[in-house]
Amino acid sequence: MDVIRINRCLPRWRKEDEEAVTKAMQATGITHLADQSVDTLSGGQRQRAWIAMVLAQETAIMLLDEPTTWLDISHQIDLLELLSELNREKGYTLAAVLHDLNQACRYASHLIALRGRENCCSGSAEGDCHC
Repeated sequence: MDVIRINRCLPRWRKEDEEAVTKAMQATGITHLADQSVDTLSGGQRQRAWIAMVLAQETAIMLLDEPTTWLDISHQIDLLELLSELNREKGYTLAAVLHDLNQACRYASHLIALRGRENCCSGSAEGDCHC
């Protein structure tokens, strides 16, 4: 999938690049989509492809802006489970903007809640944060 390879091919494609892309696609469960254009993917598959693109960069931190937007609830949970697994098992640090407080409480270890432009609370997801 070219979208996952795009930032690794400069100045030229190497074996290490191919390994990083393959590993990223395996981690996100999209190896079977390798020959498809991102334009043909469903919303959930597309989100996994974007995450694979970030993983292929081999960065330790991921910043995600509303990663569940436009996904049905089943795909939202599937994606949040994937992100949780990447954090727990692979050690990635994730910072995500989520508008669903229930999902944020379920999947985050630390929350910062905003009301308007103000920080209305921050703390652990286990109970320190009450708005």
